Amino acid sequence: MRKSALSALMMTLLLLAGCGRQEKLESEFSAFRESLRAAEHAACELTLHCDGGDTVADYVLRVEQQQDRCRVTVEQPELIAGITATVGPSGTELGCEGVSLGVGTIAGLTPVTAGPAMLKAMRYGYEELLWREDDYLAARLWLDDGAVMTLWLDAGGTPVCAEISEDGNVVMSGAFSGWELY
Repeated sequence: MRKSALSALMMTLLLLAGCGRQEKLESEFSAFRESLRAAEHAACELTLHCDGGDTVADYVLRVEQQQDRCRVTVEQPELIAGITATVGPSGTELGCEGVSLGVGTIAGLTPVTAGPAMLKAMRYGYEELLWREDDYLAARLWLDDGAVMTLWLDAGGTPVCAEISEDGNVVMSGAFSGWELY
């Protein structure tokens, strides 16, 4: 009788300790989300690796978001450096050297739409799971199209990297640098 009472008490204490850790993770992630939602401007450099199975490509993109519009500028590869895309509620516009071309709505994710989709998921994506991985806070978030993004934040609450998975396969992975909010 005494052993079972002690076991029940120990299990209850372990469960309560786990709940406290989960609440701390939720609080940390909520603080990050609130700072991102409150910012009028968010910008970063995104080093993006895309793996479409047959096609693998790497990009360096400058992503700048103001309100409901996001401007993406290709920095690398050099062959297409300088091309910009503006993603907003009315679709996507591509531009090069001041000339703009409307391309309509893009279904799914492309290297150009990945950055804006990541920022949107950070702000509003359904939060499926939070956990601690070494010194990083990790979050699994759902994107609009059903893909899943795993995001890692450093101890200061700054995004470090993310992966986008579809059907259990990582199709895009990116590293963030030069993160700015104001």
